[in-house]
Amino acid sequence: MGIRPILLSFKQSKFFSLMVVLQVALTLAAVSHSVFSTNALLRNWSVPSGLDARNMLIERSQFFIDDINLDGVISRDLQQLSQIPGVQHVTTTNQIPFAADGISEVFKEAGTEAQRYLAATFQMNSSALDVLGVELISGRSFYPNEVLKGQLSPETEYPSVIMISDALANEMFGQESPLGKTIWPVRNAQPAEVIGVYTNFMTGQILNGIGKSYNTTIRPMEVWTPAALDPGYLMRVDPGSAESLLENVRDVIYQQQGRYVFRNEVLTRTKKRMHDARSSQAMVMAAVSVVLVLITAFGIVGLVSFLVRQREKQIGIRRALGATRKNILRYFLLENTLLTILGLILGAALTIGIAVKFPALSGTKFIHYDYILYVAIFLWCINLLAVYWPAKKAANIKPAQVIG
Repeated sequence: MGIRPILLSFKQSKFFSLMVVLQVALTLAAVSHSVFSTNALLRNWSVPSGLDARNMLIERSQFFIDDINLDGVISRDLQQLSQIPGVQHVTTTNQIPFAADGISEVFKEAGTEAQRYLAATFQMNSSALDVLGVELISGRSFYPNEVLKGQLSPETEYPSVIMISDALANEMFGQESPLGKTIWPVRNAQPAEVIGVYTNFMTGQILNGIGKSYNTTIRPMEVWTPAALDPGYLMRVDPGSAESLLENVRDVIYQQQGRYVFRNEVLTRTKKRMHDARSSQAMVMAAVSVVLVLITAFGIVGLVSFLVRQREKQIGIRRALGATRKNILRYFLLENTLLTILGLILGAALTIGIAVKFPALSGTKFIHYDYILYVAIFLWCINLLAVYWPAKKAANIKPAQVIG
């Protein structure tokens, strides 16, 4: 039994053929991207954070009354927090390492066609590098008089200087020194001069997932915006004293009436939440992949079973003309294999197309062609198993059952 009868059957069962091809293609694309993401999530567990999280504290609070002089409150908080025995350095911060989910687009030039670079932007004061514990590779840190303070508004003049991480510097400028270069932290907004490059530290789950864990910028800012959360505080403390200082930090913050603390913790807890979220996300993606494969398998079982019922008379005639059970079984397996191959080719093209079309989502090392091949082989095997039972049932049809 050759290929030609199978190709002719495709014309007679166009809907059936199209359904199998589309099921396989969409399943391959979905499962492949799920595998890519899961691999990236799990692989990033071993990526160094660049931070001594055990000796860092984070505090976030919020006022529930309006008549507050935030400028004075921030100055008082910084002074009193720095005076707590065991606290070495303190800075305001708009984002938290390991939980920096606010992603910025940085540009080397103005204009709508400028290439964008993804990064997490941290707004900190001149103690930023001391608090983070990262090293200055080249250039300098901020001077205290360069730090922008106060409430942001549309008329705000943003700082004219910025520091960037080593990873972002390499991505934007390659082997060329970024010092003295002008970049745009916001498209077509005020530019800033790169004055320093520091060693890498980890941002958060979003950039981790696309292979840009270390892309960060630091701007000299102690600011707040109306109707937004108050600036948080990030502190570097004496080794081994972090847990014991949490209550002291909370007491300082609660000295100001009308506010509540919603985060006061050692940075290791923030890091743990990131890892917990990563493992949960990986499990969800794995579960989705299993469900998609099962749906495809059961769908093919249903379609082939329906096709067998539609072709019972044709199968009976073939059996009467000398076709063996093995011939019938091979026919359905070969038919399914051809449709699966078409679906896998379409699915591979769709998988690659999505990754190329949305590079910001996929990252530079997102596509793994070997993974596409492994998923394709797995789906092929699943489809063969799915079609085997209805095909075997078709092979057991006797001519006398349908020819009368």
